[in-house]
Amino acid sequence: MSTTFTVGELLNPPTYDAVKTGVYDALIAAGFTAIRSYSPESLPVCLVETESAALDQANQTAAFLVQAGYNSLASGDALTRLSSEVYQDTRLAGKRARGFVNVVDTRGVGPRTFSAASVSFSRGINGKQYAGVVLDGVADPIVLPKFGTCKVYIEAVAEGSAYNASVGEINTMIRGVIPGVTVSNPANWQLDAYGVAGADTETDANLQQRNKTKWETNSQYKVSTNTQGAYEHMARTASVEVTRVRVDTNLDLTDPGRVDVTIAGPAGAVSAGTVTTVQTAIAPLQIGGPNIPETAKCVVSSAANFVVTIAGVVVVDPAYNTTAFRTQIITDLQTWFGSFTIGGGKLGKVSYERIIGILTYRAGLSNSIVLDATSITINGGTSDLPIAFNQVPVPDFTFLTLQAAP
Repeated sequence: MSTTFTVGELLNPPTYDAVKTGVYDALIAAGFTAIRSYSPESLPVCLVETESAALDQANQTAAFLVQAGYNSLASGDALTRLSSEVYQDTRLAGKRARGFVNVVDTRGVGPRTFSAASVSFSRGINGKQYAGVVLDGVADPIVLPKFGTCKVYIEAVAEGSAYNASVGEINTMIRGVIPGVTVSNPANWQLDAYGVAGADTETDANLQQRNKTKWETNSQYKVSTNTQGAYEHMARTASVEVTRVRVDTNLDLTDPGRVDVTIAGPAGAVSAGTVTTVQTAIAPLQIGGPNIPETAKCVVSSAANFVVTIAGVVVVDPAYNTTAFRTQIITDLQTWFGSFTIGGGKLGKVSYERIIGILTYRAGLSNSIVLDATSITINGGTSDLPIAFNQVPVPDFTFLTLQAAP
């Protein structure tokens, strides 16, 4: 006799132990009342285990197949296939970080002439590596003047956001080494026209959001109608670096019909190159393009970083006064800051109380790990910080320290 299951039942299959209990109960009901008295290595018990394993595998397969049919539940390869077949959205590949380093002749060994393709750099001796690249519009070979500075464009050897180095992290020349020079990546090393933020392969959550907004690209009333979700979908589809999108209309009442699309990545503001990529994908800054006339006045810009300086001393048990524990706290805060939408979402502010809560989160319910965080300030005070409509908050931990309790 066939059995009809609800979607909820298929998505929540019984545990293996529950399945095995059901097999035993069915055998007992059929007259094999002594089945539970056999030793574990006996043939009857082995057959029960085999049947239970087969039923459990069927249950797990059914759950996977049901999940694969729902945008909000599918994941991994199943979501990739669903997105392609149903939404015609392709999961975006990751990107290699690209920017420049400054090479400084500190010992007067110049002038030196070399090609960017002949050198490589890294973050420390055994850190992540970056190869020099020759780009269209950038002079090559490069000339390093005596006691001077030259700019070398570099690209990560692999995809991923982990290659988006902080200021000064790329500091070692590992190929084509020139004795007597120092290397460093400045604060804006990825922000000029050639810069690219390293990005991981598109996450399930971002792909699900693109699928969700895909429907809004369909015309509702006439051929030239697009909704806010349509602009969000186009921006996200244009670049894997874009993980946050805000769409506004009528910001400038003297320019009716203009649509402003503000974009941001996991770490905040995106490069000029990313803005150009998204702008070109949605609409050039003139009449023309596949989405005209509805995007003829669409202007794309990067969100502005709103730097939140978290300063002060967190007093901890001496056993936790370590770099590793500080890194855990910073990771928690970075995760929280990364969840802000452009403009701050419903509250539109950075909450001081939430920051204190996250600073002490790792202590759990214990009163002997994090002992005090009352000296903490954000941008010099203890008040919540309002976020402008085009801003994303970005944390600065330079002045956050741990101190062992006496």
